[in-house]
Amino acid sequence: MKIIDLKKVLDNLTEEQLDGELIAKGTYWDGVVHSVKPSDTNLYWNGDDDPSELMTEEEMKVRIEEDGEDEMPDVYIKKGQMILYC
Repeated sequence: MKIIDLKKVLDNLTEEQLDGELIAKGTYWDGVVHSVKPSDTNLYWNGDDDPSELMTEEEMKVRIEEDGEDEMPDVYIKKGQMILYC
């Protein structure tokens, strides 16, 4: 879903709905969203099973060096992309 799609949904909600909590429901987690903000940096998925962590570029470089891998993975979340925090 793109943010423009979310905006279209939000534009059509009632005042009562807009006053309610935003709930995130996922395959492996769910909860109340407590903040929405852009990523301060590029983030990388560490590739681990659940629970997995997002890593900064510096952290990923250390991991790649420690694991003896040759190249950085693709950016998972680009700097400036919006993130819902639960």
